[in-house]
Amino acid sequence: MGSVSRKASLLAPGTPELVRDVRTTAPTLTASFYFSGELDGALYFLGNDGSSGEELWKTDGTAAGTVLVKDVCPGANSATINSFTPINGVLVFSANDCTHGQELWKTDGTAAGTVLLRDIRPGLDSSTPSALVPFNGALYFVADDGSTGRELWKTDGTVAGTVRVADVPYGPGTASPDNLTVAGSYLFFTGQDGSGRELWRTDGTAAGTLRVRDIQAGATGSTPQYLRAMNGILYFSADAGLSSSGRELWRSDGTSAGTYLVRNIESGQYSSSPENLVVMNGLLYFSAYDSTGNRELWRSDGSESGTVRVADIVSGQNGSSPSALTVAGSVLYFTATGDTGGRELWKSDGTAAGTVRVKDIFPGSSSSSISYPTGVGNTVYFTATDGVSGKELWKSDGTEAGTVLVKDIYVGSGAGNPINTVYALGSLYFAATHDGSSRRLWKSDGTEAGTVAVSTGASGSAPESLTGMNGAVYFTADDGVNGRELWKSDGTSTGTVLVKDVQAGAPGSHPESVIRLGNTLYFAANDHSNGRELWMSDGTSAGTVLVRDIWSSFSGSFPGGLTAVGSFVYFSAGESQYGRELWRTDGTSSGTVRVKDIAYLTASSHPQELKSIGGLLYCAAETPSFGSELWRSDGTSSGTFQVKDIGAGASASAPREVTSLGGVLYFSAQDSVAGRELWKSDGTLAGTVLVADLRAGVASSSPETLIAVGSALFFIADDGVSGRELWKTDGTAAGTVQVADLWPGAGSASPKGLTVLNGVLYFTAEDGVSGRELWKTDGTAAGTVRVVDLHAGAASGVGAVSMLALEAEGLLLFTGSDGVSGTELWVTDGTESGTWRVGDVAPGASSSFPRSLVREGDTVFFTAEDGMSGRELWRLPLVTIASP
Repeated sequence: MGSVSRKASLLAPGTPELVRDVRTTAPTLTASFYFSGELDGALYFLGNDGSSGEELWKTDGTAAGTVLVKDVCPGANSATINSFTPINGVLVFSANDCTHGQELWKTDGTAAGTVLLRDIRPGLDSSTPSALVPFNGALYFVADDGSTGRELWKTDGTVAGTVRVADVPYGPGTASPDNLTVAGSYLFFTGQDGSGRELWRTDGTAAGTLRVRDIQAGATGSTPQYLRAMNGILYFSADAGLSSSGRELWRSDGTSAGTYLVRNIESGQYSSSPENLVVMNGLLYFSAYDSTGNRELWRSDGSESGTVRVADIVSGQNGSSPSALTVAGSVLYFTATGDTGGRELWKSDGTAAGTVRVKDIFPGSSSSSISYPTGVGNTVYFTATDGVSGKELWKSDGTEAGTVLVKDIYVGSGAGNPINTVYALGSLYFAATHDGSSRRLWKSDGTEAGTVAVSTGASGSAPESLTGMNGAVYFTADDGVNGRELWKSDGTSTGTVLVKDVQAGAPGSHPESVIRLGNTLYFAANDHSNGRELWMSDGTSAGTVLVRDIWSSFSGSFPGGLTAVGSFVYFSAGESQYGRELWRTDGTSSGTVRVKDIAYLTASSHPQELKSIGGLLYCAAETPSFGSELWRSDGTSSGTFQVKDIGAGASASAPREVTSLGGVLYFSAQDSVAGRELWKSDGTLAGTVLVADLRAGVASSSPETLIAVGSALFFIADDGVSGRELWKTDGTAAGTVQVADLWPGAGSASPKGLTVLNGVLYFTAEDGVSGRELWKTDGTAAGTVRVVDLHAGAASGVGAVSMLALEAEGLLLFTGSDGVSGTELWVTDGTESGTWRVGDVAPGASSSFPRSLVREGDTVFFTAEDGMSGRELWRLPLVTIASP
């Protein structure tokens, strides 16, 4: 597409080459898949490759794209991962790294970016986070910090933003919130404070966390169940007690007066016990008993008169006992036992006449044992047995003829037994067995031919943390023999070697936070003897050594956030006496010291967002009195101090995205007046001020991705009018303006991948017409233009993008797809005619998904998947070309 323009120098990208297939062993992946989550074009699940235990994996639906993200609990032990939930660009989950107990973790999809979010209950004890639910830009969950018991917490994905919402007082125990459900303006949950388990709600503040109503007075409680939101109202089953209505259907708007019984279906003190509440076409469907004593299908519009039985499938005292209610299109599917036949698939349109059995899958009195129903469009998928093929994957369009076996995975009478089906990435994913033993990851497009095992082959060494130094690139990789360790490469196969096997054997030391200072690399690693501590390397085995054993325990100090400032490396680390604080090192054991005990004694300040600006270290640090605020340090205790208490008192402003422009710091912070907005600082109290309140009042514009270009600072923000768009500032309120409304109106262009090339800012964005494509700007609306519509039409050409500026050559490398060759490496000089694809690592329509682009000399290193070797290290030589 096009040719090299005259802007290019004599060096231009050549052809990508595989450096070395570091991991040639092919693990057999056993998928558990009990919990899953989707983020940035990948599905995360639990897998076991036979050596790492049950750990965190992800897949893009291809064999090459199915990889181990991180061995959270190193070695053969499993990390007990569960509750995947996305928030603010990361996936949060609960896990046990065999050091900190079951705690809250997050991942951005890389090994280095898979980290402990916060050790809520320090030490080996577990806070056991559970019930993760997004609400108002944060993730709410339940955890036990060891002092207040099991209470409601929330997180924005940062350490400082992971806080307890409220401590509900309850003498003999804890509130133990459960059943977290969002409805209208509140997050509802069930909890107890001495009045039994009742309905509670929160707006995210301690003051706004309260019991909605004491439905059953006294210590017993109404024990609300099956919470479900419909039209901004919460519906649930609750027991008002034998002296009242028993267990019936209730509704709540979050107020005591607005919380009341919908209908006493089973009159008197007896209970109809509503179950399996689902919403379809603005109506609530559920199963319940009535005065005749049978459990049947009911519906409700929220009023007493509008709460009626849909159909009496089995008359008399037996009832059809509807269960597994699932919506697909405008049809409600469920399992029920009819007058004849066993328990089978039924459907309903909400009328008695339209409530019918779909098909007798296992003919006669036997039941087809339907489970895991999943609605996808107008089709419902489920597992069932017809008595011939064993339990396999089925689908139905609501007709008898359209209710069919998708595929006999375990051929014959054996049961493939598909479990835990989820719909993601345009396919149905599930775990199943083809041989009665190993359970593997499968996907289906609804056809027999399109129902296939995703991956049991080569996973690759999955290089991470690529860092250039002295003509070589250093990275972490797992060769299948030594575990994940530090490697280096000069760009040749023979010159790609293990630097040192820090922890001997398969578990690996899992180096993380790799940075360069001069001719030395610093990183955190676990050698098994000292726990996870600070290491350094000059690129040789002998020169790869432990810097200092900061916390002499099995677990180690877990150094994080390594940042080079002058001749020192700053980082956060934990120890038993002073908690997690700010440290620095000059590369010697004696020169590795705690800078300051910011939070005093065993309390932890949890330093994060470490940035080197003007020879000083800036970071966000937390204290009990002021919460998380902006701090600065010159490396001495006396020279380490809080710049300003932005979020007055213990309220945390939680600074993020600290960036420098012209010697002035810019960052995102939150206060009680303006919400989360753009701030700046000259490092003094008086010079730390709000730049502009882009979204007036406590609502937040949430600035992110701050980047300096020339004399302006660019960032992404949402002013509440134009959606999430590109902004810039000169440091004044008047000079803080939107660059361009790329998706006109309230739509969000959501720019990503901001990269500077010779004074021009490149990024990807959506305009509501062309999908996500490559754009550039000179800082003016007229100069903000799309470079190329790589994948013509509404489809996106540049989704999860990686970019690298080749300054000397005036070229930008990026990943994209033209809809023909899959996601590969492309290059541009900023013009449509000067944009072309660089090779095709995964030939044809397959994608190699290049990422982690790093230049060292005249070579660009990156990782990619060619469909045969798994994810490995590749190189792109910059070769001499004839000048146009």
